[in-house]
Amino acid sequence: MTGNSSAYGNNKTLENIRLSVIRETDETAAAITECAEKEKMDLINQTCDDCIALSYERVTEGVREIKQTCARRVSKNSFDVFKAILSRREELIEELFTEISDELIRFTESKDYISFTENKLKQADSERPLKNAVAYIKSEDAGKIKCLGAEVRISEKIKLGGVNLFYPDEKIWVDLTLDKLLRDERNHFAHKSELEIRET
Repeated sequence: MTGNSSAYGNNKTLENIRLSVIRETDETAAAITECAEKEKMDLINQTCDDCIALSYERVTEGVREIKQTCARRVSKNSFDVFKAILSRREELIEELFTEISDELIRFTESKDYISFTENKLKQADSERPLKNAVAYIKSEDAGKIKCLGAEVRISEKIKLGGVNLFYPDEKIWVDLTLDKLLRDERNHFAHKSELEIRET
């Protein structure tokens, strides 16, 4: 009986050890599984964060590129519009002063032109004697305009009319031509503040 009791006791001890080992193995396996699951979730979360960060960076860069592209297009379009306006303005000014030039040519064919020019010469003579000057006129005006004692010469540079006076002793030019009058008026007209176009 004692032998049987001893054998029974040994068997019970072995069973307890086996159960203990199984329990410990299960606990270890569960711990390892839990740890692995946690590491997996951490890795997934980190990967998601990295993906989100990368996606945000790409979106931000894309938005930046879109803004830059739009800015370039707006700048180019603004510049194109600005050039078109300037070009159109120049066309209008050219048309206007072509008409004025034609009017001045018709004026030079009238009697008023001779009196107008001679009055300008009288005014110039009161400031500097014309006898000391050389009067340049266009060929069509030769013999028509009285230059009050000035030496008369023909100038091909004068297209519209009038007189360009030169005082050799003083090296002074006094331009009384319609050409200069038209040129000055055009420059003044083109630079009037209400006609200026500024780029914004």
